[in-house]
Amino acid sequence: MSFDEKAKAIEAFFEKEHIRMEKLKSSSPDSMQIVRYKGAFPIENGAFKTLTVVIVLDDRSVQTFVYYPISAKGHEAEMAEFLTRANYNLRFGDLNMDYEDGELRYHFSQSLAMFDTECFQEWFAHQFYIPIGIANHFSRGIDVVISGKMTAEQAFRHCFDEKKSQ
Repeated sequence: MSFDEKAKAIEAFFEKEHIRMEKLKSSSPDSMQIVRYKGAFPIENGAFKTLTVVIVLDDRSVQTFVYYPISAKGHEAEMAEFLTRANYNLRFGDLNMDYEDGELRYHFSQSLAMFDTECFQEWFAHQFYIPIGIANHFSRGIDVVISGKMTAEQAFRHCFDEKKSQ
């Protein structure tokens, strides 16, 4: 599949799933083809009502960024410990924090080398929904660390407490 065909497949996925994503203007200093999409995704049973999702398609990969609507500014040390605990067993992607402004996000990137087939749109559904699910799973922990209700260790355990996740 060409780059344009992959971009069209992503856009067709959004349309099929009734997901509103804005196509952003993109440029690359090294003349690589890039297209970006951004939108708010509603969340059920999480600490936040929406998460912002940014998809970046370039010649080599698809990256998914899921941004939390809260800043860790003033709670950097506690949040760094929580994110370290959360990232320890993640198989795909990572949770990270911008130390300058406290921005929190989950990032997942996948090479396109093995996905040059007709299953691209089906594969992209996983690329889209799995990062949102992982980000949502850890949202309760992020919320209680920032609110000061729990330590990073307690917050990490809280993410796996079945009674509280219902």
